[in-house]
Amino acid sequence: MSGYTVYLHGSPVAWSAQKQSIIALSTTKAEYIALAAVAREVLYLQAFLEEIYGPILSPIPIYCDNQGAITLASNNKFHA
Repeated sequence: MSGYTVYLHGSPVAWSAQKQSIIALSTTKAEYIALAAVAREVLYLQAFLEEIYGPILSPIPIYCDNQGAITLASNNKFHA
């Protein structure tokens, strides 16, 4: 199972909790899959809000509590 909540100015605007479609062999991979899902949602919401309000210049933080997944997501040497 993985889940996320996306907040805009302190209020939830998108959320999901669902069974992962891919079987992960470690908690790091499972958390990384969840990070990818929330990143897709955030990119969609950013594009939607940019159509309405114009460019969003500040970065959008994504929080994760798994150090392995954070390292995997933030270091390009792990990606071909």
